[in-house]
Amino acid sequence: GTHEELYDLLRTGGVDLVLNDQRRAFSEEYVNFELLCCGCCIEISKRNPISKLETVDISELSHTSCILISSREQQNVEEEYYQNTLGFSGNFLFAENLEEGRLMAIGGRGFVPLESVGTLPPPQAALTRIPLVRDGEQITRNYCVFWRKENSGYYIEEFADTLKKLLQK
Repeated sequence: GTHEELYDLLRTGGVDLVLNDQRRAFSEEYVNFELLCCGCCIEISKRNPISKLETVDISELSHTSCILISSREQQNVEEEYYQNTLGFSGNFLFAENLEEGRLMAIGGRGFVPLESVGTLPPPQAALTRIPLVRDGEQITRNYCVFWRKENSGYYIEEFADTLKKLLQK
């Protein structure tokens, strides 16, 4: 489900726990178990002058379209999040999946923002992956497991701990 769908399921008791990126302030009603903090990067065509940079500041991307991976129903939510929370400016384009987004980037239509989570496939030969920074510091995103404090117990806590160990390998 989407971030909001998962949050609603957790809030209403439809699920016991969710694995998600952190998109809002932590709540005291939940266990907010941080799994990992991932560095953000972009993938951009090697033909784009930005591809020659060691790192790229988010402000340097204001004239380049941001290609977001999103279903049609979630496009407005994703655009708002990337614009208002992460600070992307400029135009937004949408792709249904990573492959489509990468093809758009290869074609010079913009860049694809990504996080270095788990086994992120390497960029295609025509793309370069560059760390994304703000004021010299790499932008990061938190991934967490969330569950209601009243549901806390051995199995949920052990599952979260095991998941964290697996993701850190």
